Amino acid sequence: MKLLIAFFAAAFLTLIAPDAHAQDTFVFAGASLTLPDGWKTETSGNMATLYPPAKGGFIEVYNFSKLPAASADTILKMLKPRKNTTDISVKDVRPMKFGSTTGLGASGKAKIKDAPVSFVLTAIPTGSHAVLAIGFLGDTQPVAFKQEVARVLGSLKVAAAK
Repeated sequence: MKLLIAFFAAAFLTLIAPDAHAQDTFVFAGASLTLPDGWKTETSGNMATLYPPAKGGFIEVYNFSKLPAASADTILKMLKPRKNTTDISVKDVRPMKFGSTTGLGASGKAKIKDAPVSFVLTAIPTGSHAVLAIGFLGDTQPVAFKQEVARVLGSLKVAAAK
């Protein structure tokens, strides 16, 4: 719950006072995320992975045919097949507003390769499909790192038409 509250606070701050260090806009499947300096991206098919310079967390971005249902069971079913991910507990699933777009937010805990992690998930419709971004963070990461990941997730929006 604390992580989700921190996410909502960072998302709000992103809207009113964007991070001066945010440099790159990453566009994927009709959505965009603002990445701070030093972040790396890797795209493969319907998925992209965003890596911060510091170890201990990453963000996966998926292209889905539709926005997932706002239920813990739906999120659990999406995460269960994820390789090396066990002990998934989904909490606080709710609709979220991203500007004029209504999306989805959720948080929870899991283990990746037996290491405990927290996750925060955001998803938005992008026309005929949806984009889901999920940040996985090691439980021992400093608050500043968690806030940086929350700002990236909070920057998720429908990409401007070209």
